[in-house]
Amino acid sequence: MIGVTKETTAAPSDNRELNTIIGKGSLIEGKLAITNSIRIDGSVKGDISSTGTLTVGGGGDIEGNITAANAVIGGRVQGTLNIESKVVLEKNAVLIGDIKTRTLNIAEGAVFDGNCVMEAKPAPAKHTHEKSGKESGK
Repeated sequence: MIGVTKETTAAPSDNRELNTIIGKGSLIEGKLAITNSIRIDGSVKGDISSTGTLTVGGGGDIEGNITAANAVIGGRVQGTLNIESKVVLEKNAVLIGDIKTRTLNIAEGAVFDGNCVMEAKPAPAKHTHEKSGKESGK
């Protein structure tokens, strides 16, 4: 029997499904809290938090702060990005604001006006072995 497998691709380190789309021509005002990933092709005025990847399409426009696992920006964003893993600025992206992330990928042609703080993934906590109150010889 011949089998066919279908692969889907998502942003790095993100296996959460896309379950929210804000379409072209839509305008949302207010705070958004999304479980999993979101794609924005319309306009959002307000802060956005997502447990997955936030994708801004070429016609997307965000005015607000963003917190997410990953971000792929193809449109315009004005605000602060606090991204756990990776930010990708595609060739037509415009980002006015600061970024805090582990990895930043800026394509030729993208515009980034702000500051970036890149933090490495925290090292695992070291376990120390404490001596019990009973030490030999006492």
